[in-house]
Amino acid sequence: MKDEEIRSRFDGRGRVELLPGRTTAAQQHRTEEIAHALGYRLLAVHNLGFAGMRLDFERDDTPVARRRNELTIARLRAGGPVLPAWSRPHPRHRLRRRPLRRVGADSPAVLRRCPRRPHPRLRPDRAFRPRPPSRRCRRPRPRSPRPRWPRPLRASRPGRAFHRPDWPCHMPIAVVARRSRVRSPDHPGPTPLPFLPSGGASRAQLLCAASADMQGTGMPVRPDSTTEAF
Repeated sequence: MKDEEIRSRFDGRGRVELLPGRTTAAQQHRTEEIAHALGYRLLAVHNLGFAGMRLDFERDDTPVARRRNELTIARLRAGGPVLPAWSRPHPRHRLRRRPLRRVGADSPAVLRRCPRRPHPRLRPDRAFRPRPPSRRCRRPRPRSPRPRWPRPLRASRPGRAFHRPDWPCHMPIAVVARRSRVRSPDHPGPTPLPFLPSGGASRAQLLCAASADMQGTGMPVRPDSTTEAF
């Protein structure tokens, strides 16, 4: 919406609704400035989704607003613009800018920004700030004095008592004993189980084979060990 179309809506009614459609924030701010110059104030902004937004304005009957409306109408009758060349922003919607001041009384008005106050100079943070010493770097605590009597002798390893120099040292004792027993001619070795084509051996047959193996090795066998399974 253009400025003339917006101005024609504010014809002195108590309440005015505008449907500017999809507008930007700058256009909405421009509409609010025109309404403020004509003596109106914004009540609410309704978001209508894809249709845009709706702005509700209400007439301001305060003396300051009436005086502002009279000055705007006089400027329009003189052929001037709706808004003055420079106007103070609405107190409800202040611009995020520093205030301006006028320089020079006789010369034309020149707008100049207020000088910014110099920030206090802060001491720069040191890159390598000394830190407190860690616990490892502190002075060690004094320890109690050591006893003067001699320490007891350490007990010898128990495995050295069973060591024989004629045995190979890289194999355990059980492996050496098993190999020497297998190599002796008196021990023919374990007897293999007979082949059973039926698919398996019964418990009695396994016990018999185990007893025969134990008798061949010379281990004691009870006389009733083979008859317990029957």
